Amino acid sequence: MHPTIASLEKLWIVWADLGEKLSPEDFDRPSLCSEWSVKEVFAHHSQAVHRLGEFAGSPTDLPVEHHNATSFFNQFNLRPEDAGQVRDMAIQEAADATISELVSVFRDEGPLAIRKADEAGEVNLQTDEGRINIYHYVETRITEAVMHLIDVYRPLGLEPEIPQEGLDITANVLLNFMDRVEFIEASTGRSDKQLFPVFW
Repeated sequence: MHPTIASLEKLWIVWADLGEKLSPEDFDRPSLCSEWSVKEVFAHHSQAVHRLGEFAGSPTDLPVEHHNATSFFNQFNLRPEDAGQVRDMAIQEAADATISELVSVFRDEGPLAIRKADEAGEVNLQTDEGRINIYHYVETRITEAVMHLIDVYRPLGLEPEIPQEGLDITANVLLNFMDRVEFIEASTGRSDKQLFPVFW
């Protein structure tokens, strides 16, 4: 299995394991994602499982529009008004599903989507947000899996248990948002410039 896909597989196992440990009260608690409950975060990220299986099953021969995961994400920063629409969708998705149904997406459907992506090989995918190489698209799913796990872990008072490969890929995607000199200045206390985008 390609290492990027294997990294996502590990993360979705973490999602399934975490979901099975949480109580119904935990799912009702606020997450770090502004105005989203834990259940709404689960519902939102469960769509990543459906999308990967869908897109991997219908590759395209057309050239990519996004050459890396950062380019894929950067378009969202150009449309800040979409944040409200994404939140509304998460609320509806959470209302339409039981907790067990959401957890089963990661436990049962996740492995199927992973296998489909791995069997597709190195292809380009036509996603809702443009064409992108499958491994770069998987990096976007890894980044969201990691960020949203933190959204859930922290407010529940739990120490994030996230595979190192997922953390490394996410950090690299975020690093590519910025000029390296500005990053070094900000990270060493030589600048107070806000470099990172706000994800939702």
